[in-house]
Amino acid sequence: MMKVTLNELLNKFNIDVNELKREFESRGIDLNKISIYILNYIPLRIRHLFFELKNKGLLVIEARAINGKLILFCTPNSISGRQ
Repeated sequence: MMKVTLNELLNKFNIDVNELKREFESRGIDLNKISIYILNYIPLRIRHLFFELKNKGLLVIEARAINGKLILFCTPNSISGRQ
């Protein structure tokens, strides 16, 4: 699992940043506070990844499969309101 910046993500994939901003802002989440992780494959079960990130204090708020890669958008638990 590789952590990337928003700019790195936009350079690798054709993602509409305005769509992302609207989507996350509608949930009250600041795009600048999101951590982004990329896996070079899409696992059959992703539950263990969610648990691993939760142990690091992160909550997965969105998961997208693009071009055979899994992209996870996470926030710190304190921002999501969950512990």
